[in-house]
Amino acid sequence: MKTLLMLLLMALSISAYTQELVATSVSIGKPGEIHIRVGDLRNSMGHVVALLFNKQQGYPDASDLALHKLSVTIQNKTAHLQFSNLLAGKYVVSLFHDEDNNGKLNRNGFGAPAEGVGVSNNIPGNFGPPDYKKCQIEVTHGKTEIAIAMKYF
Repeated sequence: MKTLLMLLLMALSISAYTQELVATSVSIGKPGEIHIRVGDLRNSMGHVVALLFNKQQGYPDASDLALHKLSVTIQNKTAHLQFSNLLAGKYVVSLFHDEDNNGKLNRNGFGAPAEGVGVSNNIPGNFGPPDYKKCQIEVTHGKTEIAIAMKYF
């Protein structure tokens, strides 16, 4: 009798654990994607470098602290990028036009960008980078499409 009761309790525990796993996987859902069209590039030289952030640390240009980094070629003053397999959440895309292909954002003597820059939601910066929270985009499952206009100073 004790053995039967023990088996019944184990079966109920396994059933409850399985239901918890199913509920967790349903709430996570399918991965999301961000598709980005970059326009207003002043030429087709170099690459567009895009950094994806899910936290403010490192934003806007610390590539070593970004969640993902992409570099794509430019065609006809336009670039297309895609970040895939993203969990649902808030993200910020920060990008720059790496005209000289050195892999980093060049700055002038005052510290302002010497190459084109852009962020999700096309939020302008005032004597510094745009506000992180204003640049956030919500990603769920499926495709999120955004357009970013490159800005030059």
